[in-house]
Parts: sequence; structure tokens; C-alpha cells
Amino acid sequence: MKKMKNIPKMDRPLEKIQDKGPESLSDLELMAILLGRGIEGNDVFSLANHDLRNKWEQMGSGIDH
Repeated sequence: MKKMKNIPKMDRPLEKIQDKGPESLSDLELMAILLGRGIEGNDVFSLANHDLRNKWEQMGSGIDH
């Protein structure tokens, strides 16, 4: 589990978007910014990855919620 405080400042999504702009971030990093924080047992990147994967699966199957 990645804790944001353990990630170098220059690699954190909020700092990265401020320094380099939104085009420098991956979809995962952008989703992590939107989510803001993780929950017990799941860091924000795990949650973002899960949400993105579910959305892609829904798009692939034609399901839209």
C-alpha cells in the first residue's frame, strides 16, 4: 500500500499537476486526485485503479451506469 507521504514530493499527483500541468499525469494519477484519499486497507492509487478498471469493463460491455 502506497502512502502519499512515502512518495517523493515531485512524484505526488497534486504537486505534479501544479508543476507540469494536467497533461503530465496518467489517468490513474488524475483519478487519485479526484478521490483525494484512500480508505483503511486501500491506498488512493488502489481505489483509483479499481474504479478505472471497472469503468473500462463497463464501456467494453456496453453497460453505462
